Amino acid sequence: MHRLKPSQFEKGFPILALLAAACSAPAPNGAGDPESGSNPGGNGDGDGPSDIEIETVEPPPVVNPCEQPDAPENCVLEAPPACGDGEINLDPPEECDDGNSIPGDGCSGACRVEPYSECPTPGQPCVSTIICGDAAVGPGEACDDGNTVDGDGCASDCKAVEPGYSCRLEGQPCIRVYVCGDGSVDPNEGCDDGGVEPGDGCDERCRLEIGHKCEGSPSICTTTTCGDGILEGAESCDDGNALPFDGCDDQCQAEPECPEGSACSSSCGDGIVLDEECDDGNLRNGDGCSSSCEIEEGFVCSGSACEEENGECTLRVSALFRDFTSDTVSSDFPGSTCNLTTGLVGDELVDGKPVFVGSSCIRSEESFSQWYTENEKNRTMPGHIVLFDDGAGNFVNRLTNEGHRFIAPSAQATDTTQPCAADDATCVPCQYVPTQSCERLELDGNPVFFPLDDFADAWPDTRLPAQVPQQVYGADGWPLEADWPYWPEGFVPRATHNFWFTSEVQYWFRYDAATAPTLEFVGDDDMWVFINGHLAVDLGGVHTPELGAVTLDAATAASFELEDGSVYPIKMFHAERKDPGSSFRLTLSGFTTGRSDCVTNCGDGEVGPGEECDDGPGNLGGYNQCTADCTLGPRCGDGVQQAEEACDYGDGNNIGEYGGCAANCQLGPHCGDGITSAEEQCDNGVNEGGYGECAPGCVLGPVCGDGGLEPAYEECDDGNNIDQDGCSAGCKIEVVVVK
Repeated sequence: MHRLKPSQFEKGFPILALLAAACSAPAPNGAGDPESGSNPGGNGDGDGPSDIEIETVEPPPVVNPCEQPDAPENCVLEAPPACGDGEINLDPPEECDDGNSIPGDGCSGACRVEPYSECPTPGQPCVSTIICGDAAVGPGEACDDGNTVDGDGCASDCKAVEPGYSCRLEGQPCIRVYVCGDGSVDPNEGCDDGGVEPGDGCDERCRLEIGHKCEGSPSICTTTTCGDGILEGAESCDDGNALPFDGCDDQCQAEPECPEGSACSSSCGDGIVLDEECDDGNLRNGDGCSSSCEIEEGFVCSGSACEEENGECTLRVSALFRDFTSDTVSSDFPGSTCNLTTGLVGDELVDGKPVFVGSSCIRSEESFSQWYTENEKNRTMPGHIVLFDDGAGNFVNRLTNEGHRFIAPSAQATDTTQPCAADDATCVPCQYVPTQSCERLELDGNPVFFPLDDFADAWPDTRLPAQVPQQVYGADGWPLEADWPYWPEGFVPRATHNFWFTSEVQYWFRYDAATAPTLEFVGDDDMWVFINGHLAVDLGGVHTPELGAVTLDAATAASFELEDGSVYPIKMFHAERKDPGSSFRLTLSGFTTGRSDCVTNCGDGEVGPGEECDDGPGNLGGYNQCTADCTLGPRCGDGVQQAEEACDYGDGNNIGEYGGCAANCQLGPHCGDGITSAEEQCDNGVNEGGYGECAPGCVLGPVCGDGGLEPAYEECDDGNNIDQDGCSAGCKIEVVVVK
């Protein structure tokens, strides 16, 4: 083989001194705010030009000697050893040579191994050391659970945490997280509409709300019609009517069966625990109490459930209100004042109703029989009375079913020298001397009790003004409702009301001999209370507000034939027979149905439905730890950048886009992470420039094949990386070899 000298190149091309700099790539945004545009950290992201200067000149033309007229036969070009020729053949030896001189593929243009790469075989592509499935979360990975399988929480490429999972600990299996409000209906949820606001059909614990049905995932909730005979949604019964006290109440919830004078039998789904492990008032599986009223695995159930009204614990008591028209000939409405009169009704209920046995105040047994039955003399409206927790273990009704309380001034002034300060919420002007200060009293009960005011089917009687009673409520002089100056914000007094009506109220309770339940009633006019069919409170007659009460101690319980642990009805029969006042205050203390409230067994070390996590004794609430209530503590995805995190935009925003935040709350792909992304030409993690290296902004620095000659590193540069054209792929002048 005989070598020939290369052709002479023309001389004298101008030299250009160029900086190895380029436009910067987008910097990653600030932690916690994807709009901030601040840079939370990282090296070599290329915010400015490189300090390394590389002399670049315009290269002379390159000719292929084998294409010249005087080229010898069998002319072959041979390239001298160079970086990019696929061999380790320089002195000193290259770190790598993958057969090209382009950085960003594991072996730089200067034949140096780039970060997170290994180049074991010259001439072959380098391989990444970031291996999905090795149980170590490397740059660019959102998780790594030690495998490359989809469907277990960590995607097969380790780039994403799958919906419904949490991958808190690298190398450990991801855990299934049942989160109410994520829009996915989990096995323990009756619904999930993507929110946790109650009142829309799906409550804050993803349970169906009474009066609704929910379908799909995320759930679309619509109202149901109780009384249409179609059992659906949160209904546990539907008997074709909306009247309570017939086994199915006005909200289509099952009622106990109570034979007269005997304990009740309870059915699963009526919310009373009797010979059952639990009863949460529905027949749905997956919420802790099964459709057969058995406690489901992973749950614990207690008898402390209550309905909430504006964030307060309440009891909802069903009622039937019957409207009467003025008839002084054949009815008792309106009635004549006869004051408090006991003994008007018998001591026992007959067919579930009181029986008139008196000789005054009521026209006749026949007229009394109209009060609590459906007949031509009245019109019936189903309804309810809401009792609120008063903070002392009692439940009592208020001015409105929404929780407004009646406001009155104290009887004595607290300051006779000056009016209330504008910012003093405990003070109101005194009733007779507004320039003096009185204590603001918030009272339970309802001094203007008119449940039939908005009854569409009411009798068209003359509506009459009401007066606020002095008794109990402190309204000295019985002022007109419209003249009372202390009504709470949000309550609108009325000029007139629908008087002359009766109220039938029923409630069930489980008798516990270890307690002493108390019922107290204050109001007007007639009120009779029966427990297990026996008369317990007798406030008959047309009268101003009167107090009646009963406590179930050992003696009274025996007289009412109560047995410990059995369920009994309380039945209340009330009548409003004469204007100008109508007040009603019912207080229950110690009466409970025992409706079950079921929650997961947090702390058992098993993640159950409804729990975000459960580390058992490790529920300490630290970073990436579980809290005592089995919700995640400070963590990646909570939108707050912790010390352990480089960023956190919150769940749903840590999606790992370029320049953003990854699912593990480390910086997403960005210039300077040492991984060449689609948005970059290269990225060696330093990006300080230099020949064959990556420059600031993750763009290529001077490199063989860029069409500019770097004399310190290249003999030629014809703008490509192809051999056999006079300038080799490694930018060396090829020599002619004759074979």
